[in-house]
Amino acid sequence: LRAETFLTPRDIAAIILKCRELQRAGTGRLILPSADSTRSYLRRMHLHEIFREIGFASAAQELDKYAGPELNNPRVHEIVRCSVSDEFRGRQPRLLRMLEAFGLERDVARAAGQLLIELGNNCFDHNYWRWPDPRLPGCFILGQAYPSMNRINLVVADTGVGFMESIRPAKPDVMSQIDAVTLGLSGITGRVREKRGKGLLFVQKHLPTFEGRLRIQSYDGLVVVGGPARQSFLVSSVLGTIAELELFYKGEVVW
Repeated sequence: LRAETFLTPRDIAAIILKCRELQRAGTGRLILPSADSTRSYLRRMHLHEIFREIGFASAAQELDKYAGPELNNPRVHEIVRCSVSDEFRGRQPRLLRMLEAFGLERDVARAAGQLLIELGNNCFDHNYWRWPDPRLPGCFILGQAYPSMNRINLVVADTGVGFMESIRPAKPDVMSQIDAVTLGLSGITGRVREKRGKGLLFVQKHLPTFEGRLRIQSYDGLVVVGGPARQSFLVSSVLGTIAELELFYKGEVVW
């Protein structure tokens, strides 16, 4: 990270999952970006709190040096971790207020918030208490508004089992994370006796409202929905799942 000068919410989520992986393996160390502005941004995102929670105390202490007035950057939604689904439901009003603080009109914020809520629900649904590390269950939520581009980026990440492990009870022959994410996007769930899995269908249905994109990475598989065609990529693996909504807004949103 030393040379990085610009980080997105998705980048920060990947850092969290990678740190957790390094800690579990007992190898490697984290090198923070050298630029003061980047460190200040990570501190504003409250990454120091997550570092401290997952055992990277020295990195947390480094970021502590960059504390500043948080109102200087109101277009940020700092990292929030929800350990259980009830906690996530309890935070949903705050998530909606966050979107309004980003400058969205109330109806637009409600529409975008519903997409974010579905991604959070999906996180708990596809892990259903099978967290690889029971000391750090749940999801991380963070976001950033870019007013000059009428764009917001919202991320929900977790250190869970990933799509392939989740979907295997229903599809035991699934061979890759990309295939598993694609099946999940089609509404298939690992809960073979339950009529679930509609959340991602809902998100895809309403993406065109925002001319948006949905990026889902599960371990080494990345699938991008939105734009002219769906795309998939093999990428550097993370320990878990990162779902990112990139939404563009123009005035009133009609459902």
